[in-house]
Amino acid sequence: MNSASHLRRLRCESKRLNVHPYIRPAGRRSGRKCRSTLEKEKLDSWRENITLNKHVDGLKVVDVGEKGRGVVTTNHLPRGIFVCEYHGKLLTKEQATQKEGEYQKDTNIGCYMYHFSFRGKDYCIDATEEDGTIGRLINHSRRQNNLKTTIVDVDDTPHLMFFTQRDISPGTELLYDYGDQSKQSIESHPWLKL
Repeated sequence: MNSASHLRRLRCESKRLNVHPYIRPAGRRSGRKCRSTLEKEKLDSWRENITLNKHVDGLKVVDVGEKGRGVVTTNHLPRGIFVCEYHGKLLTKEQATQKEGEYQKDTNIGCYMYHFSFRGKDYCIDATEEDGTIGRLINHSRRQNNLKTTIVDVDDTPHLMFFTQRDISPGTELLYDYGDQSKQSIESHPWLKL
């Protein structure tokens, strides 16, 4: 087809479509999402997990010897995914200190306190009370940790979320670094050295 006949055909087609002959109709659109949309979707997903108290499928609570109970995987967990929340009561530093004193008086009660800072203030999640969640049962390891904790701000309230640091094979115990290397803690719980 020569260029003159091509132009006539293009003009004829453009009149039928009511489009200027030299403007091409919009092409294929990208299905990609901008970073802010992806971040919003990720936060919405985390909010849902927190609201429904969800955790990733494929986790099982088991006895892990001197450490007591722990959490192992029954499925492969890829790097970077949400595992569960460290769920409990949000306390100020002062409230946490008072609670820890109460827990020390009763040797039948364990202490599941997670201290952290959020927006320049010190807080603690007290997960001592059994509530059916599994985040409180994830044990410590300085050298073999496979989870990391991320503070997620949901409606101005901090939530502690566990994410995988690497791919985790089925049958692997989930571990994170408690960050507690005090002499008193290590004497009470020698496995904290690991």
